[in-house]
Amino acid sequence: MAKSTEKSDAPALRLRITTRGLEPVTSFDAERLSSYRLGSEVWCTPTQDHNMKLLRKYWAILNRVVKDCPTPWKNSKQASSALKLALGVTENFKGVDGKWRVEPRSLMSLDAPEFEKYFEDAMAVLQGITGVDPLTMEAEAEQTDYATPEQAPEPEKPETTEAPVEPAKNEPTADEAAVIIKECATKLWDLANNETLSAMDRRGSLEMAKNSYKDALPNNLDTVRSIVVVTDNLIRGKVTADQARTMLSGFAGMQEVDFK
Repeated sequence: MAKSTEKSDAPALRLRITTRGLEPVTSFDAERLSSYRLGSEVWCTPTQDHNMKLLRKYWAILNRVVKDCPTPWKNSKQASSALKLALGVTENFKGVDGKWRVEPRSLMSLDAPEFEKYFEDAMAVLQGITGVDPLTMEAEAEQTDYATPEQAPEPEKPETTEAPVEPAKNEPTADEAAVIIKECATKLWDLANNETLSAMDRRGSLEMAKNSYKDALPNNLDTVRSIVVVTDNLIRGKVTADQARTMLSGFAGMQEVDFK
């Protein structure tokens, strides 16, 4: 399989060796190949990848999770980036301002054992966030033909099944809501880590706090719900403290160091 030198989660072209030379395996590969002008020279590195079936399943499951479960992500690309950040599949680089930054690595940069380990860990994190085993979606996932979000149709978030919230007389502005969201994330993190309380008491307090923040943030219910799910799963040991820090900082627009 010829692999482009461009670093991307887009799949490498799948080519088959024949007596006439290299030929595209699928119509998608043929379409991508035809996008190059005749006579163009491209650099290719022949490899044989054994992860395409698992990669297709990965993207299919992410699409199902985003569509059917309460998550803070709008699409599978956002979900994948968040999972890679949470699981340390990242690379560091220095920006033009001289400060170090972190960004998710390309899944195509992982070898087979690395990707298999990442897949298992990602499924565990998804289960911790949603309360649903994503591998129960395996049968539907294996019926898909796409291996990346570029090929997959983006699912729409389902409409909430909760009773409609009556508009508040004084709904917070965007800036005020951002402050309340940060307060929500910080307080629920502190509550989840308060070991002077039993796990049952912490989860009970979490439920009361959830209702309070839902009333305060009627336009940010998905964010409140996501913060509650993560902190609840932290209490139950379904996610680690480091994973919770990464996800909460993303939900609330904060730094991981803010969660001590």
